[in-house]
Amino acid sequence: MTAKSKKVRPPSFKVPLFNNADIVLLRDRDEADQYLSGIGLNFNLSGYDGFAYSHIVNGELPLLIVGVLKHRHDVLAHELCHVAFEICNLVGVPTPNDGMNETFCYLVQRLMQQMVP
Repeated sequence: MTAKSKKVRPPSFKVPLFNNADIVLLRDRDEADQYLSGIGLNFNLSGYDGFAYSHIVNGELPLLIVGVLKHRHDVLAHELCHVAFEICNLVGVPTPNDGMNETFCYLVQRLMQQMVP
């Protein structure tokens, strides 16, 4: 007789400072695939180290999904920069999601690589 394995929920929390969205952290590909399919999303994550996605359903708080598919602090920092830009957009601070944002995210990622061994 085998014990049923308990499904572990990914960590989630309210956006700090503004409480205007929920954030969920997906820590590997399997967890990301299961979670995303559970909310009706299907992404091909092959080739990605991480991702940030805003899932907005009418009448609900936005869900900001952060995926760190390779357990690296620099990838987490990069994806959280995207989330921070989205949070600013949600509260009316214009931060267009364009190439300048991506440059900033990569800069923070490279700084993390240099500063945290």
